[in-house]
Amino acid sequence: PDILANLAAAGNRRPRLVIGFAAETGTDLVKMAAEKLARKKCDWILANDVSGGQIFGEDMTSITLLRHDAKEPVLWLRQSKENVAARLVEAITTFLKTA
Repeated sequence: PDILANLAAAGNRRPRLVIGFAAETGTDLVKMAAEKLARKKCDWILANDVSGGQIFGEDMTSITLLRHDAKEPVLWLRQSKENVAARLVEAITTFLKTA
């Protein structure tokens, strides 16, 4: 089953914010992540390039955040996965306070 799509389409049981992750390979990370955002009907997608196996098993990553309510993706430059998690929690908290 497609957990992300099912969660995003849960009707009146749908969470206020549905976030997906896209581990992508290839040359157009943003395009592929934007297509997934639309196809899955989630609110946000955090995408990263996993070409060549980087990211897995490492402590550092770069993330591109795409939001259905924003015109442009936001790049979170290479940083610790702990920092990425903290930024994500902060972004979620801000969103939920203002939504």
